Amino acid sequence: MVGKAFWEHDLLGKIGTHLIFFALTTILLLKIKDGKQFQRLRKALLFGSVVIIGFVWGGYLCPTTAVQNIFGKWDTAFLILFIIPVVISVFFGRVFCSTVCPFGALSELVYIAKAKLKIPRSIETGLIWVKYGLLAFQVIRMVGGASVNDSLTPFQSLFRWDDWGLNWGLSFAFLGLSVVTFRPFCRFLCPYGALLALASRFRPFRFREQNGCVHCNLCAKHCPTRAINDQLQVNEECINCGLCIQACRKDSWAYSKSQQKTKQAKPRDWESDNPDPKNSRFDKEEGS
Repeated sequence: MVGKAFWEHDLLGKIGTHLIFFALTTILLLKIKDGKQFQRLRKALLFGSVVIIGFVWGGYLCPTTAVQNIFGKWDTAFLILFIIPVVISVFFGRVFCSTVCPFGALSELVYIAKAKLKIPRSIETGLIWVKYGLLAFQVIRMVGGASVNDSLTPFQSLFRWDDWGLNWGLSFAFLGLSVVTFRPFCRFLCPYGALLALASRFRPFRFREQNGCVHCNLCAKHCPTRAINDQLQVNEECINCGLCIQACRKDSWAYSKSQQKTKQAKPRDWESDNPDPKNSRFDKEEGS
């Protein structure tokens, strides 16, 4: 029988809240195809995450210490809270990073695209790998019995209103950096985000081109995490922000399990044998 210690620190309520946000975000990804509507609803979820998971629940999961905590809290409900985002990432991608994580949500809400700091692509690519190094470093330290200080998590003190030392300095620094850089901590330094990225590498559901795509690459140009390459393949750096949907002018970019193609009717025999230039169907195809 599970005792009270298993659900310590209000873990049952935190798990329930996370599941609600996961469900709402997954429905948003699967059902909303209009880019502007998607962004309006997603922004509401971002605000909700900051208020409820951030200020009410004190910022769970802590992205810096989540990996280390699993070593010490594996026999509590924290294991469930830790595993849920990983399992969801395997199938649907980084849903947790998209709207559930209050740290990433706050960072994105203060971002001003027009004030964007231009970082050379080569430097940005190098910075992306830092979080994977930090993940490996954490695991090695934990195996050796060491731990990581949660004061290194930006916005933690803001959500919990404590630790008036180093963390407040980090929080203000990353708040300022987040204004001109899209989610700097999430993209470059978050070890838990690195774990979810690895888990999402072979996800079946992702943003992808659909029938009608003209390869204008607007989706890639508007992707704030550089998750879309020139061949329009979406990698694990995607946080399911959906800005690619809004950028697409052909409505040919969507979150789905596979590329959706519309079936084209076969031409009738007399049309295929004798393509008459005066035929309306022929004209329509030539003009498209």
